[in-house]
Amino acid sequence: MAPRTLIVDEFDLGEIGFIGNDEIRDTFGAPQREWNSSNIHGRVRSILVAPRPKYKERTAIVNGTVLADDRITLDAALDELKYRLYKPEIGIRFSHDETREYIARCDQISVDYLTPALVQRAAEVGMRFIVLDPRMRAISDTVVGFTTATAIPLGTALTRGVIRITGGTNPIVVYKNYAGTEIARMEFTWSGTWIDVDLYEQTIVDNAAANQATALTGGDFFDTDPVDGDFTASQWPTLEIASGGSSGSYTYRKMYW
Repeated sequence: MAPRTLIVDEFDLGEIGFIGNDEIRDTFGAPQREWNSSNIHGRVRSILVAPRPKYKERTAIVNGTVLADDRITLDAALDELKYRLYKPEIGIRFSHDETREYIARCDQISVDYLTPALVQRAAEVGMRFIVLDPRMRAISDTVVGFTTATAIPLGTALTRGVIRITGGTNPIVVYKNYAGTEIARMEFTWSGTWIDVDLYEQTIVDNAAANQATALTGGDFFDTDPVDGDFTASQWPTLEIASGGSSGSYTYRKMYW
């Protein structure tokens, strides 16, 4: 088996003889950013900039070589490579850190057989992936329980998970930065067994799978963002139940640029 380089949906491409080379480009750098901004008419050096930028999609390029015992085996390996990569959505990981992955689609595969003609045992392969969400995500969830202010360890990119509120009456969830300054809150007019507040989908569902969107009567959905902490000092933003006699848990994936 060839050395491990690229893992696609849990399948190691080394199993079909793929060996990555030094041409892994545009994969681990930070994505391009774009801030919406405008000038205030009649005022010099007065530019209004949106508080959060837009992050552009990432292009990841991985090149390497597929080795086989003979041309027939080589063609079979290349067929499997294309089969593995031409799904509309795949998870790609690299062997140096299999705890993180990109969700991507492969939009181009190039194959150049190495000489001699028709009896080749090797082919150079180029793969280009389009990563619409440029963040690399952890492959497993992190779950943090909270009642009083509890730190939420994050990666380097913002994430949106699911807050579960259990029991109590009319709970208030407060999100603060690492210094204790309130960033956002969600106020609920609700009592029951539990509700799941999905910060990404912006939905609220109870234990009977019933829509509880009207239970949110104050505040709004928010992001949990490492800029609200101090990543270099491992100081993180916090979540707490400010009132209502409830307990909470936050289930999320750490995200990375």
